[in-house]
Amino acid sequence: KKMGNDFRHPVATTTTRRSRGSIQRLYPPLLFILLLDPILAFSNLIFQRNWAVSPSLARRTRNCKEVLNLLYASNQVDVVQRLELNEQFSRWRFLQELLEGEVEHRDANELLHCVLMAYLNSHPSQRGNGSPVLCDATITTINLVLAKDANSIPVLQQECKAADDTILLSHLESILPDPNENKDACDGIWDTVVGLHGWESVNVNRQARCKDWHARCIVARVLIWFDFLQEGVLTA
Repeated sequence: KKMGNDFRHPVATTTTRRSRGSIQRLYPPLLFILLLDPILAFSNLIFQRNWAVSPSLARRTRNCKEVLNLLYASNQVDVVQRLELNEQFSRWRFLQELLEGEVEHRDANELLHCVLMAYLNSHPSQRGNGSPVLCDATITTINLVLAKDANSIPVLQQECKAADDTILLSHLESILPDPNENKDACDGIWDTVVGLHGWESVNVNRQARCKDWHARCIVARVLIWFDFLQEGVLTA
């Protein structure tokens, strides 16, 4: 038995040693976290300085874009497979349900993004025979719409209702054929909408100026115009 200041309870001594050991084991991770931020900042500075002058980095940038395109192509496949849109009948049915407001708004927004992005990547300036040939202004508008989100165009919200972004709707409508300049194409799209939704339903909703149906109809018409019904999501 130890007396005075030399007395230490054996359990207390063991617990203290374990606590000290646990704290010491935390030192390396804490030191790493503290040093990581300045290291990343310095690396970023070096990267930015070399970016404008290094041809190799420019080549790496192009390679990164190619990788992003591959990743996007993978996302296209995921959307088409998830919604089972490989067959024309299933695409027809999807457009019917879209006009009726019976699809998930996220699905419609993602599909719209995929179709427009895929059409741009398929060299639209060389397309024809009923497919739209896009001018520079239209391509700029499409890129502006695609920039809203990485994988989606948020034109619809919960319960397939119209989003509050009226400018986005206006941009989408502006990439459709002008009835004054291309009346045949415009009438052809509306004929398809009537075939999908029925003349009575289309007429009633247009006369009632239903905001939510109008937004869904714009999405459907854009999909029809960019060959979704006939060809699905295009490949480059």
